[in-house]
Amino acid sequence: FIDWNMSSELIDRVCRASYFGENHVNTFGTAKFLINDNVYIIEQHEIGSQSGKKTGVISEINDTFIQIATQSRDIRLIKIRDIMGNIASIANIVCKYNLKKGSQLANKDITFIKAAEKYY
Repeated sequence: FIDWNMSSELIDRVCRASYFGENHVNTFGTAKFLINDNVYIIEQHEIGSQSGKKTGVISEINDTFIQIATQSRDIRLIKIRDIMGNIASIANIVCKYNLKKGSQLANKDITFIKAAEKYY
C-alpha cells in the first residue's frame, strides 16, 4: 500500500515496478491506496510539482486526475482500478467520495488493517 509520507520518487518506483502493462496481469503485487477504506490500484501516474501540502492531502483534482501531496513532490493519479481490476473512472471516484481539493487520504496504518479485513 502507498504511504503518502514517502517521497514521490519512491512512490513512482513502486508504481512502475508493479505495473507490467495493460496486457500482463501482475500476480506479484500492485501499488494500492485507500479512499475511505476502499482499495484502489494505481495504473497510471506522473510526478507533479511540490504543493507544500500535508502528505496525503489532495492538492489538485478534476474529472481526469487526482493530485496528492507526498513527502517531496506531488503524485498525479491518472488511471486507477478497483480491487477487482476494473477501471475506475476518476470522475466517478471524485463524485462517489465527494473528493475535493484539501481532502485527506488515509495513510497505511490502522485504516489499512480495517480495509484489508473487508477483502480477506
